[in-house]
Amino acid sequence: MFNNVVLDVVIGLVFVFLLYSLLMTIIQEIISRWFNLRANTLFRAMERMLKDDPGFKGNKIQAFFHERVEELSKLFKGKKPAGLLKKFYDHPSVKYLAENDVASKPSYLNPQTFSQTMLQLLRGHTYDGSTANEALLVKNALENNLLNLQPETLSQFQNLFADARQDVYVFRAKLENWFNETMQRANGWYKKQIQTLLVILGFIMAAAFNIDAIAISRILMNDKDAREQMVQMAIASADAYGKMIQEQKQAKAQTDSLNVNVNIHIQKDSATQNDTVVINSLQLQLNASYDSLLLAQYKTLLSDAEKVQNIMGLGWGCSKADSLDTTCKIVQAKIDTHIAGAKDSLEKLKWQKLRDDCLKNCYVCGKNPYQGPWYEMLFGWLITALAISLGAPFWFDLLNKFIKLRETGTKPPTSGSSNAAVTNPPSVPGTTTDGQIIRG
Repeated sequence: MFNNVVLDVVIGLVFVFLLYSLLMTIIQEIISRWFNLRANTLFRAMERMLKDDPGFKGNKIQAFFHERVEELSKLFKGKKPAGLLKKFYDHPSVKYLAENDVASKPSYLNPQTFSQTMLQLLRGHTYDGSTANEALLVKNALENNLLNLQPETLSQFQNLFADARQDVYVFRAKLENWFNETMQRANGWYKKQIQTLLVILGFIMAAAFNIDAIAISRILMNDKDAREQMVQMAIASADAYGKMIQEQKQAKAQTDSLNVNVNIHIQKDSATQNDTVVINSLQLQLNASYDSLLLAQYKTLLSDAEKVQNIMGLGWGCSKADSLDTTCKIVQAKIDTHIAGAKDSLEKLKWQKLRDDCLKNCYVCGKNPYQGPWYEMLFGWLITALAISLGAPFWFDLLNKFIKLRETGTKPPTSGSSNAAVTNPPSVPGTTTDGQIIRG
């Protein structure tokens, strides 16, 4: 086994990043659910498809910051739909995909639902079931702009219908291709927005818990006890954290699978209102199960985070110093005796002040001696925030590699074989079979 200080420092630091990455994953998932971030991203994608975008007028720097702020704003607060977008979201095929009245927009939509809904909106309520009539109704709706589409959006629909040679089935296929291309970009938007959100939340968490990556590195490098405790904790927790990551993936996959099946089922003509009620009930049960899983993991991780804080001596609170506890109690008892026997109020106040000062000194408060000035702390928090944004799976894989490297190192020689070689070389003249040199 490697007893390498640098390797142990790296293991301790990676473990800290893994722990808080897992915590941040849970917090981010809760925020995503509360603020319907996925539904808002889908709404933004539909807005790009069904509404003209005037664009932002300004220089490149202004446009960059405006885009970042607007992205986060739309991520947390979706606009109210208007025009064609409102008609689309009010259509029963889309409306009843939402989880409830609070989460009034669906988080997932498949291309078939999109194309079918758009076709039904374009052809109107006078469709009699014949394909030829359907094509004429769509053509009339686009030529006379019956849905009051904005110029660029109207042009897009007209071009797609013309490319389909006014064939309704081909037109639906082209609508679905357009939808799929937009959703691919929307996935990129969501990942970028979540990455930005993770950095911001990661910095807030680092400041709140005082997770200074620079100070942690110094502590692990200089404090042998802290280093050993962190390595032991990392090795003991690795499997449990891996299980947490897998449980989160499985629960997320089940939720996504159910949402896809909901889309497929509701778009069928055979779907009834009772089916929708049953499916929504299933969604609520699955969400409740997922919430319970996240809550249980959150409690475990918070407990581990507290242990790390105690080992490192970081954080913002005061922790009682065990080594001073007994001495302080003895001194305080003696001071209490003097207070009780004080002859006047002035003498009593002096003893009380001394007692208060003693109490303050019995606590270890403030900044850790290994922590630098405020600007270094800020940089340390930023490093932690960036590390957290890389995600728990990344740090879990890295931790496993370092733990395996530590475990596969060669064992040091025992005290009874001081002349033993570090490795076992092939047998050569002048050596024994176990690699010991024959002394003459």
